[in-house]
Amino acid sequence: MQHAMDVNSDVGESFGNYAFGADAEIMPHLSSANVACGFHAGDPVHMERTVQLAKQHGVAVGVHWGLPDIAGFGRREINISTDEARCLTLYQIGALRQIADSVGATIDHLVPHGALYPMLAKNDAIAGAMIDAINRVDAGWVLYWPTPLERHRFYEIARAEGIRIVHELCIDLEYRCDGSLIVERQKRRVDPGRVADRLERFIRDRKLRTVDDTDLEFDAQAILVHGDGPNAADVVRAVRQTLERLQVSVRPASTLVGAPRQ
Repeated sequence: MQHAMDVNSDVGESFGNYAFGADAEIMPHLSSANVACGFHAGDPVHMERTVQLAKQHGVAVGVHWGLPDIAGFGRREINISTDEARCLTLYQIGALRQIADSVGATIDHLVPHGALYPMLAKNDAIAGAMIDAINRVDAGWVLYWPTPLERHRFYEIARAEGIRIVHELCIDLEYRCDGSLIVERQKRRVDPGRVADRLERFIRDRKLRTVDDTDLEFDAQAILVHGDGPNAADVVRAVRQTLERLQVSVRPASTLVGAPRQ
């Protein structure tokens, strides 16, 4: 049985006067947080507030970068050039890194958002441009991958470039038998007890039941809990309590996947 895992969530998605997600309630239960960088969600003020909140609770901060699509929450594919792909990645990394520096925090990891996943899976040029942006930073950060999808060009290119990959389980979403996730257009309440049962089985057996009534078997170093659900705080508490009961320590995934490249 695994002895340590990361508990991770997407945060910082509020914008202007509009509050979104349960950041304050879930942050104390996390070990890492993916902060929206103003393109698909978030804005500079909420980026700073979110980084400060993460630092207050000792939570590792990551860049959650997406397409420039506030209205569509970054979930609509956009036809962009390789120059745009590289620069919008650099722009969002740079913005969050500077805000983190200003409050005495550091960046720990990177997570692509929404429609970037299918785009990066099938477009080598766009995937390569975004990996080039990450390599230009060369900070030894880790890159999260929603496992158990077996083939994804972005992550194959990243691994070949020596970027450390974190395999992540989305414990509060349903999976199909091919390993793909069922993403809801509108968040619903999730049963914390069922989440705890699913997580315990995964920790003990490395197996997860799908909507097709089959089992997926895979490894993961991180657990993703979405912070925008109606009862997200209850769900993340159930995750932490389950890990504590099973004597699994909670640490940022960057400490679980080997040393950074030299």
